[in-house]
Amino acid sequence: MSRLGAFAGVVFASLISCTIGGVDSPSATPSVDVAWRAVAEEAIPWTLEAPEGWFVTTERSAPNPNLRVGVLQAWIGTAKYRKSWRLGPGPNSGAGASAKLGPDAVMVHVQLLYGPPDCPIRWVPDAGTELGLRRDWGSHADAQNPGWTFHERHLCQGPQCVSVLTWHGPNASESDLVLADRVADSPDFLERWVDPRSRV
Repeated sequence: MSRLGAFAGVVFASLISCTIGGVDSPSATPSVDVAWRAVAEEAIPWTLEAPEGWFVTTERSAPNPNLRVGVLQAWIGTAKYRKSWRLGPGPNSGAGASAKLGPDAVMVHVQLLYGPPDCPIRWVPDAGTELGLRRDWGSHADAQNPGWTFHERHLCQGPQCVSVLTWHGPNASESDLVLADRVADSPDFLERWVDPRSRV
């Protein structure tokens, strides 16, 4: 083989190697082997899965007729989201996420907006409709938290919808991002849920 032919063979082999193992190849999903637990609370009309060791925080706005809507939400993540943070950091809202949660934090946020905000929640999923994605807005940089990214989608069953977001800091690990995607895919609507406030 001529020197030119040998050089071309090396270049071709290098290109194949780069295409298979480099940036042009499909990224392999990191192997994540953790235990999972079911999360079900009387206060929320959905169940989901969470990795063992991740924190789960649920919160509901106080009944206030002056609000436009009420908010029922769950935070699932590698850091604990404090209920005492009235205007705490959030996806593209409050700042200070890295300081309060850590720059490696990975969070999943499931949120239900309801009204009237001072009345019990009327939960009406359509049992004959398959639970599925209504809208997906994709990933966006968090304007209030530099280096943070969030991905928002609407999960619906008939007329009933919740917003599901994944939100992570600049130092988040690939394995935690894989876990967060599984959490975000796991909500399952309860068909016969009755707001505990209606029983008070």
